[in-house]
Amino acid sequence: MSEGAEGLADRLERQTFEIVDFLSRLTKSELEIPCPNEDAGPNVGAIAVHVAASFGRATVILQAAAPVPAGRVHDVPQALVQGHPHMGPRSGGGVEGSDVDATIRRIKDHGRELVDLVRSYPAYALRRPLPAGAARSANLGKPVGMIIEYMIYLQAAHLDTMRCAVADRRSGADGPQIEHGRSKDRFSA
Repeated sequence: MSEGAEGLADRLERQTFEIVDFLSRLTKSELEIPCPNEDAGPNVGAIAVHVAASFGRATVILQAAAPVPAGRVHDVPQALVQGHPHMGPRSGGGVEGSDVDATIRRIKDHGRELVDLVRSYPAYALRRPLPAGAARSANLGKPVGMIIEYMIYLQAAHLDTMRCAVADRRSGADGPQIEHGRSKDRFSA
């Protein structure tokens, strides 16, 4: 890891602001712009909902992994043991009209919680492996700090996908001009 808790928290804080700023400027029709090659959802609105849910899941996972007196960890909620499913292109979903305000509010609230939680982590806790059952098995044994960095990376990839799709539409392009790759393939942890 290249940075401590404060640096990770600063990156999360900036990222949360960028996502909220971007989403708050979209029109209803822009939320429906398709993102055909994105696992997080079939359109910009669905990806926004996915981002909000991911921030919430990350907060719960990090709360479960947070150090407590005597080096014990909290129990991991059973709902998280299943991991972090990606929505496929046929899964539908998304955000419509006034729901965008609720999605933005969730991103702000979960983002603030996540930033505060990461800032509270001591350096040794960032180097500890993620507790069993806290997330998908692919993340087990990886340091908590690395999981946070990976989450930052994935959310940046989702934001990039949404920005590219909206930029393509605003430029009048007929279909995506940029390959909106699968975010899970952009990073190998």
